[in-house]
Amino acid sequence: MTGMHLWIFGSACASERPATEALWRADVSGESATICCTRSDIPHAHEPRSLVTFSFTLQGWREKYSSQRQYDTMTSDPEFPDDFRADLANLFLWRRDVRRFKPTPLPEGALERLLDISSIAPSVGLSQPWRFVMVESAECRAAVRTCFERCNAEALASFGGERAALYARLKLAGLNEAPCQFAVFADRGTEQGHGLGRLTMPATIEYSAVMAIHTFWLAARAEGIGMGWVSILDPADMATILDVPPEWTLIGYFCVGYPNENHSVPELEREGWEVRRASIVITR
Repeated sequence: MTGMHLWIFGSACASERPATEALWRADVSGESATICCTRSDIPHAHEPRSLVTFSFTLQGWREKYSSQRQYDTMTSDPEFPDDFRADLANLFLWRRDVRRFKPTPLPEGALERLLDISSIAPSVGLSQPWRFVMVESAECRAAVRTCFERCNAEALASFGGERAALYARLKLAGLNEAPCQFAVFADRGTEQGHGLGRLTMPATIEYSAVMAIHTFWLAARAEGIGMGWVSILDPADMATILDVPPEWTLIGYFCVGYPNENHSVPELEREGWEVRRASIVITR
């Protein structure tokens, strides 16, 4: 997957990160290839905790990423007719922050396809600083839920009266139901992009990661897949749970899957928490 860093947690959370060190070895024989990676800066759940091996056929690789290469080689200006623009507006309208998911797993290849699309999101200096951490183990997911429950209780305590009662009724995460879950971090330490555009506005690294998330979100909605952004989490606790480098900034935790229902109106508006307003525009 181009322009993307992907870490996967298996059956348990990593608890310690040894000293940084990396060694890659590629063995190619005819149309087959095997890549072995020994990296002690990547957290792993199993022993030996530093070994990752990828095996694939070169023809399969060509077929899998032919669509990505098309993004890179388009030379003629595309045309977007009225029907397309109307459908795009509908896509924006029907994108929702989903909290209620069906347990149905995503189809094979869907997640990889959406991650590929997210890699063409705009980023400052072409830095592509987004880091997707796939959270698959029961232990890690339980730790995330515990973090959410504590932070959610603290948030509830900050409200009073009717607003507190309304907050308590809101469902603010799909952590128990969503079949696919991942965290997204922004890597301020990345050397990609050579610092272009970041000197005076370093926060553009985080903005870039948000663009990748939004690109993923819209692409998922176009396939009927829902996504929910969980922000009621402690970033320091999440960094510990997921054992990521200290220079990574948590952007959010995301639940992905097929929604139980679809709405064109945000749930917070339907529940009376807030109403959507027009953008504020100021002319100078």
